[in-house]
Amino acid sequence: MIKFLLEKEFKQLLRNSFLPKLIIGLPIMVLLVFPWVANQEIK
Repeated sequence: MIKFLLEKEFKQLLRNSFLPKLIIGLPIMVLLVFPWVANQEIK
């Protein structure tokens, strides 16, 4: 059952051109933006 679901998801991932960009781009954007958002400096 799990093998079937993983197979289906990978086929869908490879078929769609936007999803791989989202999977790679979103964590990179979070890593770049998070230091500015989580500023620990007390004013």
